[in-house]
Amino acid sequence: MARLTLKNGATLEKRVLDPRGEGENQMTDEDLAHKFRSNCEPIIGKARCDELLDAVWRPGKPSDLRTFFAW
Repeated sequence: MARLTLKNGATLEKRVLDPRGEGENQMTDEDLAHKFRSNCEPIIGKARCDELLDAVWRPGKPSDLRTFFAW
């Protein structure tokens, strides 16, 4: 639950029963990719993040993911 009290004393509240990614409010592949990129790019950069995401999404073609984390 989020509660916000305004300067005039009024209080606004919002409760989300099924937040994004929970229960009946599942994340799409696009949602997952966006979340992954927003966490990955600051650490390994856009190009390597795109390569890693491609390797993870590519079904049936195993990749050695250790190469992405060899600093």
